[in-house]
Amino acid sequence: MQASRQQQPVKAFDLLPVCEYTAPNGYASCISVAGNDIYVGYSTGHVRHFLVSSATNSATGRTKYSVRFLDDMIGASRKEVKKLVIAPTIARVIGLAEGSLFVGDMFSMVLAQSYSRSTPKSVSCMSVNEGSTSYEMEIAVCCSKKRTIQLMMVTTERLVQKQEITNLAQVPQGITWNGSIILLAYESCYSLYNLMSRTEMELFPYDTSVTRPLVRPLGADGELYLSEGGLGMIINQSGDVSRAPIVWDDSPDHVAYSNPYIIGVSSTAIQVYSLLDQQLKQQSGFQGVCCVASFSGNIFLVSPHQLYMMLPVPADEQVERLLDSCHVSQAMALAEETLANLTRSPAKISRLKVLRQKAAKMYWMQGDLAEAFELYTRTDTQPELIYTLYDTLSDSRCQGNTKFSVASLPEDKKREYHLALLQLISKSGAPKTEELNTVEFKLCALVNPRKVEHLLREGKHLDVRGIISFLQHQKLFNMLAEFYAASSFIAEAIDQWRELEEGRVVDSSYPGLSRIVDVLLATNIQGVIMEHVEWLLTRDQHVTLRLLTTTTAELNHDQVLALLKDNPDSLMFYLEDLVVTKKTETRLQKPLQILVGLKS
Repeated sequence: MQASRQQQPVKAFDLLPVCEYTAPNGYASCISVAGNDIYVGYSTGHVRHFLVSSATNSATGRTKYSVRFLDDMIGASRKEVKKLVIAPTIARVIGLAEGSLFVGDMFSMVLAQSYSRSTPKSVSCMSVNEGSTSYEMEIAVCCSKKRTIQLMMVTTERLVQKQEITNLAQVPQGITWNGSIILLAYESCYSLYNLMSRTEMELFPYDTSVTRPLVRPLGADGELYLSEGGLGMIINQSGDVSRAPIVWDDSPDHVAYSNPYIIGVSSTAIQVYSLLDQQLKQQSGFQGVCCVASFSGNIFLVSPHQLYMMLPVPADEQVERLLDSCHVSQAMALAEETLANLTRSPAKISRLKVLRQKAAKMYWMQGDLAEAFELYTRTDTQPELIYTLYDTLSDSRCQGNTKFSVASLPEDKKREYHLALLQLISKSGAPKTEELNTVEFKLCALVNPRKVEHLLREGKHLDVRGIISFLQHQKLFNMLAEFYAASSFIAEAIDQWRELEEGRVVDSSYPGLSRIVDVLLATNIQGVIMEHVEWLLTRDQHVTLRLLTTTTAELNHDQVLALLKDNPDSLMFYLEDLVVTKKTETRLQKPLQILVGLKS
């Protein structure tokens, strides 16, 4: 099937000619399909039976379809066959011609005379119950003279009337029956009849000069289609419009449905619209279609001398093509409508998971983080996925063909990405490996410093070198010092803080000299403390005295006294702590003498 005049993002069907045939005098007027059996009605009253067969080439994987003619029969009236209905459970084909029904065997194609007494007369149209929940074959028959609808069960010998709807306002020109709802096309308006409440509701009028009344059910949700001018209206079983209308390029003469597409066939074109967004997806110029039918998603078209099949492109291939053309939302809408509703086989589940992850990554690259997060959490998120997403954030290069680079984004958008990935890690349930812990730490360092403190206290396994390099690159120097301290690299931690204190590097989160003192007190090692006392005194003697008077480490008091000798107040404070508070005079005769001398 050709692409439309305007390039569309998806190819939904392949159009295949499967059979040439010689028609009886006249033209094909209707078609009905059941499994591999195709029945075509003609203007001459003939009904022909064709059988579809297929063969798959094991080497190429391509399937070839063929159709062969089996047999035919002629309706009793020998007039144009307006409608055909197949009842495969009882092997019957029911036809409507010249206001009368005829029934034949669907395989021997012999008319069944036993139905003649039970068939209604003056029939204007009929419909099979598309929403039947039983194995019984049910049909609705509109009788023009009586202005009634007879609901009938088809048995192997006769038609059995189950219910009759009387006093219709007009004679129906079209009918579709779906469970408890019957949609009627009168001569000038559409109407909805509810079998449960036995009430009829007029929907809206239409102009017969511009609108050919078309009614049909759409899938298992109970939606119904009807035509109105150049529009295709979709209603629910309450009669309310349930979707935006389809705006046909060329008003169709025939309509078929294959989830999630509605196919309109006019005298010049085949148009494929999606019910998910009511947009044209595929179109081709095609002339001479006489009638259309659908079965199990396949669409069958009859022209004067050719039978065609429109085979749906596998749903996963359609989704893949949409993703490749960056139509992500369309792809996911199609995937959820088709693949998610298929039999839950392991292969289909795996395929849907792959497509969801591909779509999620594209959403991620496009900045649609909510959609990406929703899809990722619906899959079994593995650490490898987290690493891949983190790489898209940490790598300043453009990713693939999306020209995506977080480095070029505003700061608030970068923060959104980092928070989204942190949330994904928390929801993933993946085992916390060293690599995953490291990714979490780096993200928290960027957007949630308080969480970093918590992570450091937990003592999780981390890639130390990787984090040091990361913090240096991000210029998070105070956090780097904290990381050193938590990792027992005390000398490196204090060296980093000294750089901050002296202004050689800048970090607004640096709390000041007191943090160095706290770490030295926590370390409580004489050599480490004494290594930094002289420098600390040059920065802030009061803070340094807190260290000297609080630590329980055995300090080199002579060295401390020598460092304090040029500041009498600090020296006095230190000595009073030694002699008065700590009562160490028995071991410190020199400090005592100095203290006495200072006070005198």
